[in-house]
Amino acid sequence: MGKYQFQSRTPYYGIGYEEMPRSPKFGFQRGTGMYATRILRCNWSDANALCRELLGVIEFVAGVPNFVNPLTAPGLQYLIVNQIDVEPFDGDSPDGDTELTLGTTASTYEGVGAMVTAQYKTMDLNQDQNRPNIPDGTYLSIRETLGVEYQTLPGRTWVWTSNSQPLPDDVAAGMIIPTGQIVANWSRVAQPPDITVENARGKVNTSTFIGRAAGTVLFLGMNKNRQFQFDDSNSGLYDLEYSFSINNKGWNKFYDPARGDWFTIKATIGGAPPYASTSFDQLFGYNG
Repeated sequence: MGKYQFQSRTPYYGIGYEEMPRSPKFGFQRGTGMYATRILRCNWSDANALCRELLGVIEFVAGVPNFVNPLTAPGLQYLIVNQIDVEPFDGDSPDGDTELTLGTTASTYEGVGAMVTAQYKTMDLNQDQNRPNIPDGTYLSIRETLGVEYQTLPGRTWVWTSNSQPLPDDVAAGMIIPTGQIVANWSRVAQPPDITVENARGKVNTSTFIGRAAGTVLFLGMNKNRQFQFDDSNSGLYDLEYSFSINNKGWNKFYDPARGDWFTIKATIGGAPPYASTSFDQLFGYNG
């Protein structure tokens, strides 16, 4: 049987398709935002190209990543394809003239076509002005967890308000210090900045980072996971998870009992602070 002739279209691969009845479907889930599902039918041999068109791809030209934008859900630019399932439109009607060889060929369905189910989820397109700029084709989500740290100070640090007498030395007064954690998930990264990450570990932000003042965010490290594009090129992308720790007082500040406040300190020899500083914006670029 010959191919069906589906509606033609012009973006990247120019793949023809038709949208099935009761598609698309939209919904909302608290905590994750909008989601959608589209069910499309195309020629069997065009299914992989249609999936690449829906997902978007990163093509390397002379070693430089060039991003081809994904197709967002119609009228909803923040909904990006997160999962795709492909199956025969009629699984009981394979092409009868296909010669099957285990490990090299499988049944084809040119006579009935493929049904492509695309599931969309809300993806962060880096619209928040407090967030670092990221390369086209990558996505960034930020999760913050706020907490506190309990710190004890010697009794001589304080005096009773009633008589201005110092507390006994064996009375340790406690203070609650605001702290927190930041986890930044950066996905579809073509060239992870491994050298920059290694150089930034254990350093604090030299300027405002995600709305936090300079010196209050400490970079702890990175988890890196490999993912693959929807093709047979084995061209890998990466999901990076950056971890940061927040100290609202500042990581280079310590409490001075004599003056009753927090002040920066430095090394006796050389004058270096406990934590060196760097720009965290470099963590979100293809720069080494």
